[in-house]
Amino acid sequence: MAPVLPDGSTVEVAPRNVYLPGDVIAFAAPNGSLRVHRVLGYHRDASGWKLVTKGDNATWIDTPVAAQQVLGLVRGSDCDRSVYDVSLRQRLMAMDFFFRKSVARLWRQLANPS
Repeated sequence: MAPVLPDGSTVEVAPRNVYLPGDVIAFAAPNGSLRVHRVLGYHRDASGWKLVTKGDNATWIDTPVAAQQVLGLVRGSDCDRSVYDVSLRQRLMAMDFFFRKSVARLWRQLANPS
Protein backbone atom coordinates (compact mmCIF):
# COMPACT_ATOMS: atom_id res chain seq x y z
CA MET A 1 0.00 0.00 0.00
CA ALA A 2 3.03 2.26 -0.29
CA PRO A 3 3.32 5.22 -0.52
CA VAL A 4 0.21 5.92 1.63
CA LEU A 5 1.13 3.07 4.00
CA PRO A 6 4.90 2.53 4.12
CA ASP A 7 6.34 -0.85 5.17
CA GLY A 8 6.54 -1.12 8.96
CA SER A 9 3.57 1.17 9.62
CA THR A 10 1.32 0.44 12.59
CA VAL A 11 -2.35 -0.23 11.81
CA GLU A 12 -5.45 -0.96 13.87
CA VAL A 13 -7.73 -3.69 12.56
CA ALA A 14 -11.31 -4.67 13.34
CA PRO A 15 -12.73 -8.05 12.27
CA ARG A 16 -15.89 -8.04 10.13
CA ASN A 17 -18.14 -10.62 8.54
CA VAL A 18 -18.25 -8.87 5.15
CA TYR A 19 -15.68 -6.74 3.36
CA LEU A 20 -16.71 -4.40 0.56
CA PRO A 21 -14.78 -3.47 -2.58
CA GLY A 22 -12.48 -0.61 -1.67
CA ASP A 23 -12.04 -1.69 1.96
CA VAL A 24 -8.44 -2.06 3.12
CA ILE A 25 -7.79 -5.27 5.03
CA ALA A 26 -4.88 -6.85 6.87
CA PHE A 27 -4.24 -10.53 6.13
CA ALA A 28 -1.64 -13.24 6.50
CA ALA A 29 0.10 -13.91 3.19
CA PRO A 30 0.98 -17.50 2.16
CA ASN A 31 4.66 -16.84 2.99
CA GLY A 32 3.72 -15.91 6.59
CA SER A 33 4.14 -12.15 6.24
CA LEU A 34 1.37 -9.68 7.02
CA ARG A 35 -0.10 -7.68 4.14
CA VAL A 36 -2.42 -4.70 3.95
CA HIS A 37 -4.20 -4.46 0.60
CA ARG A 38 -7.44 -3.17 -0.89
CA VAL A 39 -10.40 -5.52 -1.52
CA LEU A 40 -11.48 -5.63 -5.18
CA GLY A 41 -14.15 -8.30 -5.02
CA TYR A 42 -14.77 -11.99 -4.38
CA HIS A 43 -13.78 -15.21 -6.12
CA ARG A 44 -15.33 -18.63 -5.63
CA ASP A 45 -13.42 -21.86 -6.09
CA ALA A 46 -13.78 -25.44 -4.85
CA SER A 47 -12.85 -24.42 -1.29
CA GLY A 48 -15.38 -21.57 -1.11
CA TRP A 49 -15.42 -17.79 -1.34
CA LYS A 50 -12.17 -15.85 -1.23
CA LEU A 51 -11.35 -12.14 -1.32
CA VAL A 52 -9.54 -10.70 -4.32
CA THR A 53 -7.09 -8.01 -3.19
CA LYS A 54 -4.42 -5.75 -4.64
CA GLY A 55 -1.99 -3.18 -3.30
CA ASP A 56 -2.82 0.29 -4.59
CA ASN A 57 0.43 0.58 -6.57
CA ALA A 58 0.73 -3.11 -7.51
CA THR A 59 0.39 -4.13 -11.13
CA TRP A 60 -1.13 -7.55 -10.44
CA ILE A 61 -3.84 -8.77 -8.12
CA ASP A 62 -2.89 -11.04 -5.23
CA THR A 63 -3.63 -14.73 -4.92
CA PRO A 64 -7.22 -14.88 -3.60
CA VAL A 65 -7.33 -14.61 0.20
CA ALA A 66 -9.29 -17.14 2.27
CA ALA A 67 -11.45 -15.81 5.11
CA GLN A 68 -9.20 -17.57 7.65
CA GLN A 69 -6.25 -15.45 6.51
CA VAL A 70 -8.03 -12.12 7.11
CA LEU A 71 -7.21 -10.34 10.36
CA GLY A 72 -9.68 -7.54 9.78
CA LEU A 73 -10.54 -4.18 8.29
CA VAL A 74 -7.95 -1.44 8.74
CA ARG A 75 -9.62 1.13 11.02
CA GLY A 76 -6.69 3.35 11.89
CA SER A 77 -3.00 3.81 11.21
CA ASP A 78 -0.02 6.02 11.88
CA CYS A 79 -0.09 7.32 8.30
CA ASP A 80 -2.39 8.64 5.57
CA ARG A 81 -6.08 8.66 6.56
CA SER A 82 -7.13 7.60 3.04
CA VAL A 83 -6.04 4.06 3.93
CA TYR A 84 -8.98 3.56 6.28
CA ASP A 85 -11.34 6.42 5.39
CA VAL A 86 -12.42 4.91 2.05
CA SER A 87 -14.08 7.30 -0.39
CA LEU A 88 -16.81 6.44 -2.88
CA ARG A 89 -14.28 7.09 -5.65
CA GLN A 90 -11.89 4.48 -4.20
CA ARG A 91 -14.73 1.94 -3.96
CA LEU A 92 -15.77 2.56 -7.57
CA MET A 93 -12.18 2.31 -8.78
CA ALA A 94 -11.76 -1.04 -7.00
CA MET A 95 -14.98 -2.39 -8.52
CA ASP A 96 -14.02 -1.10 -11.99
CA PHE A 97 -10.59 -2.75 -11.85
CA PHE A 98 -12.12 -6.05 -10.70
CA PHE A 99 -14.83 -5.90 -13.38
CA ARG A 100 -12.34 -5.23 -16.18
CA LYS A 101 -10.05 -8.08 -15.05
CA SER A 102 -13.03 -10.46 -14.75
CA VAL A 103 -14.31 -9.60 -18.23
CA ALA A 104 -10.82 -10.01 -19.71
CA ARG A 105 -10.48 -13.43 -18.04
CA LEU A 106 -13.90 -14.52 -19.30
CA TRP A 107 -13.06 -13.31 -22.81
CA ARG A 108 -9.82 -15.35 -22.81
CA GLN A 109 -11.74 -18.44 -21.67
CA LEU A 110 -14.35 -18.02 -24.39
CA ALA A 111 -11.73 -17.37 -27.08
CA ASN A 112 -9.59 -20.38 -26.09
CA PRO A 113 -11.86 -23.18 -24.84
CA SER A 114 -9.92 -26.14 -23.46
